[in-house]
Amino acid sequence: MQLTKEAEPYFITFELEEVEKRFNNVVNFCVTYVNINLQEYKGVALRISPIVGFFRGDEIAAFADRVYENSYSIEMNMPSWSVIYNFSHNIVLQPPIKKLFYDYLQRELTDDLLAFYAEVINDMMIKILVFHELGHIYNGHIDYIKQKEKEYGVKEDSKAFSTSGKKARPFIEPNVWQALEWNADDFSATRMVGIFTHKENLNHLGIDDCFSMFLMVISAISLYTLMEMGIKANYPVNYKEQEHLPKRYRLEKYVDTLFQAYKYILNKEFGGFNKKLVTETLIPFFETNAECFMKSYFEDYKNISISIDNNKEELDDAHRKYYEKVDRDYMIMLKKELEGYAFFEVVDNETLFKGEILKLLY
Repeated sequence: MQLTKEAEPYFITFELEEVEKRFNNVVNFCVTYVNINLQEYKGVALRISPIVGFFRGDEIAAFADRVYENSYSIEMNMPSWSVIYNFSHNIVLQPPIKKLFYDYLQRELTDDLLAFYAEVINDMMIKILVFHELGHIYNGHIDYIKQKEKEYGVKEDSKAFSTSGKKARPFIEPNVWQALEWNADDFSATRMVGIFTHKENLNHLGIDDCFSMFLMVISAISLYTLMEMGIKANYPVNYKEQEHLPKRYRLEKYVDTLFQAYKYILNKEFGGFNKKLVTETLIPFFETNAECFMKSYFEDYKNISISIDNNKEELDDAHRKYYEKVDRDYMIMLKKELEGYAFFEVVDNETLFKGEILKLLY
């Protein structure tokens, strides 16, 4: 299997200065959006600095940290931008995606129009990543971890979230780490829907809320699938001992939250497509193309095992039962754990609804 011939030319490299400029624009946009909500909610705003660095090979990765009180940073791994950009501009040229676009839009798909939607998908994927890290900051995860580190005697200069993603620290239980990840995902998904279903933004993009949701869903699928198509570990660690849960499972939850957010914000059910299309058509398609893309993009990396079958064992029944436990723990204990740290309410006790951050809409 190979990328279609028409997609082959789209492998573009970026200089650090250009990536820094683009990433700064995205982070500043996202921070301004959330700070407006926070100013209205608590009368304060956070300072967050964007950083482009080199810390995890060529993987898509980012992490948040605290600089000092009410001042934080988000650092993105430099190669993340190139991988996301090139995939976005390749995937819109694949016939199944072009057909889905046509079915929605009922208009001629010119090269310029496809390039425009590729830019929108690229922007959405980066924003999903950034809003996830902002979730760690605004929902109090970073300050919570820093306080636990202080109590445990960890050096002040240690990063709040490890860049390895494979150590649940001894002072925080793994299920709490994992609940924090889901909470950050919920923060990201609700913010994405808030922005990309807002009437002014839809008018600017020239699309309706239905097609915008379609682009958000395929952007989420693209991002999580690309992150899962990485190096296959020779000695995989049990996810019960890690900070992060499998991207495939997090993707399922992210898409669910997108649909919940749409219903909450727009006060109507989403009728554009159903979850069956996502699980049976879109995810398998993007997995197949992500495998092909990554093998082409990293053709010189002979030591990387990239396969559509990587990590699927993490979705077996035993793992799913554990994930459901983490989900229940999220609802029961996360609000209490983050009390005094979160800038926004984490769980609504009356409704027990995750994503109560949806109250902060535009």
